[in-house]
Amino acid sequence: MAIITNLKTLAPARDRFKREIVLLSHGFSMREQLPGGKITVYPWDQTIDDWVIRNLKKIKLATMPFEIAKKLVNIPDIKRLPAGDVTTILLVAKAAARDSTVTYTSVCPACGHTAPVTIKVPEQLLRVGEKTDDYPGWDEFKLPAAGDLMRVRPLLVQDELALIDRADEQLAPVQAGTIPPVPMSMRLSRAITHLISVNGGVPDTVEEAATYFNALQPSDFDFFLDSVASIEPHLGTDLTHVCDKCSTKFVHSLALDSEFFR
Repeated sequence: MAIITNLKTLAPARDRFKREIVLLSHGFSMREQLPGGKITVYPWDQTIDDWVIRNLKKIKLATMPFEIAKKLVNIPDIKRLPAGDVTTILLVAKAAARDSTVTYTSVCPACGHTAPVTIKVPEQLLRVGEKTDDYPGWDEFKLPAAGDLMRVRPLLVQDELALIDRADEQLAPVQAGTIPPVPMSMRLSRAITHLISVNGGVPDTVEEAATYFNALQPSDFDFFLDSVASIEPHLGTDLTHVCDKCSTKFVHSLALDSEFFR
């Protein structure tokens, strides 16, 4: 007997539920491939789930978001895509498979009360660091203590992958007869990657940039990191709640971790 269904069409769900969105970066680093910042995001379906299950132990969790995002968009390469857009792509893809919503359970830290929450994505998420169509590719701000004018750029996917590789290199054992690399924290590596210039002067080497950041007052370095985080175009994943039971106000973070990818 042939299938009897209430479906109005048997066209693939991947095509029926895809969404065209305007990225918060407006595609500033890939304007030819993403005119107007528009990109097509396909729903996170069972083929993605199957791929994640097969590869969750083979691929580093840090690179997993980028590997999955490649499979969810209509462009062949995402290395030059602003890294913050990957969060947007993942959240929109998850939501597209569920009537453009994401459901999670909030847990009150004060009394332990739990409650199911459903939000519309991307409509109910905070838009952070959104760019304009004429965005030049950089932002500027002054350090409070030093007064230096910092020109910085949002990181691209290729930058994030390079930072992950650098972290792995520093953790690897040093071979006999080689000079150990100079220790550099991930926070410092990230700051250097963001940096374009200081008061118009471009550092000639990574070492020069590291020396500059190490000389900053710690509060200025923290201000720098907070500022560059705010210019990264992405959907905010912190959601404020008020407990229905004890009225405690708290924040729930949509963590893009191994649980999200299952």
